[in-house]
Amino acid sequence: MPESYEVNLVGETLRHARDIVDIWRHEAVKDAVGAFLHWSGGNTLGELMLRQLADVQPVDPRLATEVGGIALKRPVGLGPGYDKRGTMIRAFEVLGAGHASVGGYTLDRQWGKPMPRVRTFNKRVGDHGTRISHNAYGFPNPSSEVGAENIEEQRARGATIPIVGQVTVRQEIFSEGRYDEIPQILTETVRPLLPVVDAINIGLSSPNIEGMRANQRARTLIESIWRIQDMMAAEGRIIPIILKGDGDGGEERNDMYCVVYEATKIILELINTTSLRRIKAKYGAENLPGGLAGADPDYRQLALDTVKDIYEKTGAPIIGMGGISNGELGLNMIGAGASALSVFSAIPDQGLGVIGKIGRDMSRILTERYPNVVSLDQFIGKDTKRGSKSKAA
Repeated sequence: MPESYEVNLVGETLRHARDIVDIWRHEAVKDAVGAFLHWSGGNTLGELMLRQLADVQPVDPRLATEVGGIALKRPVGLGPGYDKRGTMIRAFEVLGAGHASVGGYTLDRQWGKPMPRVRTFNKRVGDHGTRISHNAYGFPNPSSEVGAENIEEQRARGATIPIVGQVTVRQEIFSEGRYDEIPQILTETVRPLLPVVDAINIGLSSPNIEGMRANQRARTLIESIWRIQDMMAAEGRIIPIILKGDGDGGEERNDMYCVVYEATKIILELINTTSLRRIKAKYGAENLPGGLAGADPDYRQLALDTVKDIYEKTGAPIIGMGGISNGELGLNMIGAGASALSVFSAIPDQGLGVIGKIGRDMSRILTERYPNVVSLDQFIGKDTKRGSKSKAA
């Protein structure tokens, strides 16, 4: 019987109890949290509870930003992969998120990889920490059509922040070498999402699908983006497109992303989880499938270096992510060239209020250390050779 993406909390608990040496599987806990967030977003009592939990402060106008045509009142948002169905958007908005990426969606329902597919640890695999996460989800999702219905429900519940729908392709596309089909499949996957989202995120850099990350090709990515743009034009609704990239391929892959950007003028989201053996080996995870993310210093540096390199070469609009868990790290990423930020792995580490906390930290740091900064544009890219978006920094 195939694994369902609908994780059963009791079943997962019993499985762990039967095999006490196995790694703690927190996916079931995450599923229960997701059910709470779905319930709480859009009803008075639930949102009151969320506001008390997160201590969200009023919007700081200094932190308003724009990335590739997407206007954000708050720069920190929910990264792709946490809300796989698209049912938690309103709740995360109440918790302080300035944007939310949901999915990734495939054209048809996909179950993802067998469990256990999520592990958390701090030093070595099995220590049940939370600061480092390793996942091999394999894009479990209900399909882009169902995702669109879920997003519509979130709009009806009061969601107003920009919503990004991430799209990808099924596992067998890569195992069967059907690369030429990717542009058309992605276009059809985007179609039901187009009326209900504010941007599309193309997710073809995951290490969790065998062959996906290694087979990123400029030609395929560019053709996919062009086809989606043509479909948008035909449908009469043109919205921004984001490409999620990784940092594992070094300068060669960075240069490929630069080529894609110059040909399409899309937004880049950097970086995805890392599958670099030298980083995973520190935690005894070098032989595990999937990617590592979170508080590892080498992973954080990889993210900063990738963002900085691509920003310096192109000035591209970038959404930065990679171990961001406080305002200091967030401003470092913005100084490297990111115009906005996404958060995922910090949530199980620091709780649901972490997105709002990062924003509060950023406001405090600007007040204490940079009293002359009146706009985030003065900070974006300030630590690069290209310099900040606003030369007033």
